[in-house]
Amino acid sequence: MPDATIVVSFVRLLQSFSPCFTAPSFESFATLMSGWVLNLRRHTVTETVRAACAVGTKHISSFHRFFSKARWTTDTLGLVLVGAIERHLDPDAPLVAPVDDTLGRHTGKAIAAASMHRDPLLSTGRRLFFHWGHVWVVLSINLPMFGKTWALPVLFRLYRSKKRCKADKKRTGRPPSLRANSSNCSPERCRTAASSCSATRPTPTARSSRSAPST
Repeated sequence: MPDATIVVSFVRLLQSFSPCFTAPSFESFATLMSGWVLNLRRHTVTETVRAACAVGTKHISSFHRFFSKARWTTDTLGLVLVGAIERHLDPDAPLVAPVDDTLGRHTGKAIAAASMHRDPLLSTGRRLFFHWGHVWVVLSINLPMFGKTWALPVLFRLYRSKKRCKADKKRTGRPPSLRANSSNCSPERCRTAASSCSATRPTPTARSSRSAPST
């Protein structure tokens, strides 16, 4: 990793994710994560690499390919994060894993898998507002820290409307569940903790449990 102003404990934390990547991909991952933390400007790939003082260490396109071509999966990464969180929580306390959906607004019709969605922030009981973009169904784990409770996202799925699935010629059935993907969570501490992501938007739920999430 390039010589960047980053605390040693953060570097050690990143090392726990190394089994998720090949050696070259992990090098890019460590650079991008360090730059993301240090970046005080727009969080684009180029700005993130600049913040990590990694300009010139490899071609900038290799950092873009990390997201589009590298051999790693977000589910594997999320499950390592779940394990890291579990080690720092009270083993006898219930694990609260809320599920919610969030709208990521975009502009431009060339955005892959984007469609029109109701905007929950602008809509009222009398008038609905819609926005172009993505809706992500996100599973988080509640972390009590500094007198507050923080929901840390660990797993997610992209919601696709029936219209979008038809246009992209994709099935509208349920994708593999997050619960199945998190099955290596210890069974005595894990039960169900989410809802399903299908062609119909799931109702946000939250349960106290120690379980493997579902989509």
